[in-house]
Amino acid sequence: MEVALGMSQLDIDIFCKWASKLTLSQLVDNVMVRECLTVQSDACWTEFVIVIVFFLTEPYTEEYDILPQKVLAVFVVVFPLILKEIRTEGKGSKESVAGEAEAEDGEGEGESPSHGNDDNG
Repeated sequence: MEVALGMSQLDIDIFCKWASKLTLSQLVDNVMVRECLTVQSDACWTEFVIVIVFFLTEPYTEEYDILPQKVLAVFVVVFPLILKEIRTEGKGSKESVAGEAEAEDGEGEGESPSHGNDDNG
């Protein structure tokens, strides 16, 4: 990459840190998920406990000029959005499976059982 004349090494380093992309694989050592099915009266739901184990902070704080608090702040905002997307995808797959089952019965979406009535009178 060509650098404009007169740029200091400090400015180049700041730009490189700003332009670098820190990925999850550079931050997260291990992820554990515990699933628990809870039943109470007539209601049941699934709860997930997610434990994220991070690497030590020194390697990435210096190279990417970012503090652990900033990383955690991003997780607080982004992680719920990711979970919402996963939930939405999961519901979509359940709906498609239900639609396929109805289609196999001949009563899928857009179809209704014929009770002797047809367009010919």
